[in-house]
Amino acid sequence: MILGVVSGTPVPAQAHPQTHVSRLINAVRPVFSTKQHIRDGSRLATILEVLDAGDYTAALTELRQLLSAANQLARPRRGPKAARFGQADRNLFPEIERIMRERHVSPTEAALELVHLGKVAGGGTALSRTKRLANRFLTS
Repeated sequence: MILGVVSGTPVPAQAHPQTHVSRLINAVRPVFSTKQHIRDGSRLATILEVLDAGDYTAALTELRQLLSAANQLARPRRGPKAARFGQADRNLFPEIERIMRERHVSPTEAALELVHLGKVAGGGTALSRTKRLANRFLTS
């Protein structure tokens, strides 16, 4: 048995290759109409041309590549998020240095004091804003 690429349903090995490719294209067409990078349908049109020429293997290969590209778009972006409060935090660095120098405290304690004074931007808990500010100060 050959496993269907889109639906995951088994397709009998004796099924005609064109039937298999046609099923895949029909199942995939609505998905690609919503994807911005394929809205012109040029790659899908290429698959149909190859299919009309009778080269079913090439059509399946092209279709699998197209599915892979669509799946890449559907995945959420991974990695670090943009520093939303980066500039606001960096503006507090001189105050952190002043508090550390005057009171002989750690960067975390200085950041905690600024959080309690309401000077640190953000909507998280006091502890999370303290950690964020102290870590940013220590890594700068």
